[in-house]
Amino acid sequence: MSHHSHERRGLFWPISLIVIGFLFLFQNLGYLDVGDIISNYWPALLIIWGISLIFKRPHSSEKSSLPNKGKMKDEPVILSTEQVAYSKNFGDLNIKIDSKNFQGGDINNTFGKIHLNLQEIELSEGESKLFVNGVFGDIHVALPKNIAYKIEGGVTGGSITVINEKVDGFSKQLSLQTDDYDSATKKLKIVISLTFGDVVVW
Repeated sequence: MSHHSHERRGLFWPISLIVIGFLFLFQNLGYLDVGDIISNYWPALLIIWGISLIFKRPHSSEKSSLPNKGKMKDEPVILSTEQVAYSKNFGDLNIKIDSKNFQGGDINNTFGKIHLNLQEIELSEGESKLFVNGVFGDIHVALPKNIAYKIEGGVTGGSITVINEKVDGFSKQLSLQTDDYDSATKKLKIVISLTFGDVVVW
C-alpha cells in the first residue's frame, strides 16, 4: 500500500473536524440550520467512516499492525517524577518516562496522538495507576519488560490492540493482565480511554 494512500486516510478526521467546524460557524452566522443537516445526513458519516476503516485494515501480505516503534518526529518530553501529570490540547504528545520510583499519574491530549514510552521505568511498591486519555488521535504505549501489568482500554470508535489481542468497532473495551498481577508486590495498572482513534499497547 502506498505512502500517499496512508496520508489520504490520515487526513480523514482532520478534514471532517474542519467541515463540522464550518457547519457550526455558518449556523452561528444564520446561514444554515446544522440540526437539519445532522439529522438528515448523519448515517452518511457512519457509512464514510466504515469505508475508511475497511481500507485502513492491513492486507494479509503486510506485517503486523503494531506501530513503528521508532521515534516520532519530535523529541520526547522526558519525565522523571514519581507522579506524572501532563496535558495538551492540540498536537502530538511524545512522552518518555524514566522514573526510578514510578507511582502513576494522568496524561491527557485532546487533538493529537499520544506516544508513551514506559520502557525505562522502575515501579514503586504496591499498585501504580496510570490514566491515559485522548479524544481525537491514536494512543501508543510501550511497556517495560518483565513487570506485572494490567491494561484496561476503552474506545468509542476505533480499535484497541494490547500485545496480541485486538478488538475494533464502536464502544469497545479490552482488558488484559499478566498471570502474576494479583500476587505481585510491584505492579502497573494502565487505564486508557479514547474517543476516536486506535489504541496500541506493546
